[in-house]
Amino acid sequence: MVARPQQVRLSLAECVQRAIANNYSIRFEAYNPAISQTQLIEAQAAFDAEFFLDSSWSKLDQATTSAFVPSTSDTRAIKGGFRKLLPTGMQVSTHIGQQRTKNNLPSEFQTLNPSYSTSFVATLTQPLLRGFGLDYNRRYILIAQAEHDIARERFIQKVRDTLLSVEQAYWALAEARRTAAILAESVAQNYVTYEGIWQRRLHDATRVELANSRSRWRTREVEYQERIKNIRDAEDRLKSLLNDPDLLLSADLELIPTETPMVAALSLDQLALVRTALDQRSEIREARRTIDRARIQTAAAKNETLPRLDLSFQYEVQGIGPSADSSFDNLTTNRFISYTVQAQFSYPIGNRGRQAAHRRARLQESQSVVNLHAATDTIVNEVNTAVRALVVRHAQIPPQLDAVHAADSNMQAYQARTQKIDPLFLENELSAVERLAQARTTLLAVVTQYNTAIVGLEKAKGTLLDYNNVVVSDLQPER
Repeated sequence: MVARPQQVRLSLAECVQRAIANNYSIRFEAYNPAISQTQLIEAQAAFDAEFFLDSSWSKLDQATTSAFVPSTSDTRAIKGGFRKLLPTGMQVSTHIGQQRTKNNLPSEFQTLNPSYSTSFVATLTQPLLRGFGLDYNRRYILIAQAEHDIARERFIQKVRDTLLSVEQAYWALAEARRTAAILAESVAQNYVTYEGIWQRRLHDATRVELANSRSRWRTREVEYQERIKNIRDAEDRLKSLLNDPDLLLSADLELIPTETPMVAALSLDQLALVRTALDQRSEIREARRTIDRARIQTAAAKNETLPRLDLSFQYEVQGIGPSADSSFDNLTTNRFISYTVQAQFSYPIGNRGRQAAHRRARLQESQSVVNLHAATDTIVNEVNTAVRALVVRHAQIPPQLDAVHAADSNMQAYQARTQKIDPLFLENELSAVERLAQARTTLLAVVTQYNTAIVGLEKAKGTLLDYNNVVVSDLQPER
């Protein structure tokens, strides 16, 4: 009932490899670090120099009341240059431009018509209070870096949790197959007992004994069919975690685990395990980077509560002439040089909005610190729970194995009796078969839980990837 035409034997290492390569959750989460990397580049690009080129053409025909004011004009201008934001918050801009102007004033009122003017302008604007400083102006880069680190830690968490689920599903399938085998043997033993009673029904077997033995046999058969269903369910759970195109959920495959369960004792130093967990768990690193991000935002919000005081300096060289070339030549003589220094100050009355934003940032920083403490306690609790589970499961193996031997001896003693039996003896014999199956099932569950507890401890320590020889790299996921 379990066998299929196509069988696939899987080791635990092979399941881990298939899950790493194909699991949908891992592949989905793998995009987030790559996405955050692009956001980091976007933040860094704020300091890239920008080239600009502007042109305009203005043709005016206006009413005028003075002969000295032109009524029509034709102005054409073009300028190009570079601007850049510096890490200190300074805005730097430099450009060179030329303008051609022609109007309808008589020649006796102007010397050049059309006239060409060329200018070179350099402008520096530096915030002195709000907006000043490397940390403030690089805050988006620092936040994006923290976001990238957080995304990477979450990806590691997803890989770790998925591998834990894969290994648990692997051992669950192995347990389901072995449980079905144990119950199949119990069904066979109950059937043999029923056949024996049936053959003696004309001699010394009573209807009570025949009905009792038949009921036990059929009941075990129903339970065995349920175990077959459990095997199918366990196979599908493992397939849904592997997402391997060679192991489709629609394919009629029999998955056969080949791994041998481990029953050897492990040496445990609980204090060392807790220290390892606090050093290795990605949740701790994520919580710390969250605090770093909150502190960056708090410092930026504090800077924004300051008044705005900007100092600007502009340097300009002009040239003019009857043609574009002569205008540019006149510019190079540095004859017409202008300087402008400007200070701008502003401060919102009450400043309530920025003060509230600063307070919110400080509260969020405190919240992130509490989250770190909570994560620490949760991890310590996970390690303690995993250690207790491991110790208890290993301690349960020897007495449960002894219980299996005792139940087997008890059943064999009942089955070896050849003299006439009565209903009470038959009931004891059938109960002995059930107790043996139950003892074997319990032993199998203990051994399986011991192996999953080993994996659970590695997960609690944060070393599950190392345990499975998995290395996380920063390669970009495939599209």
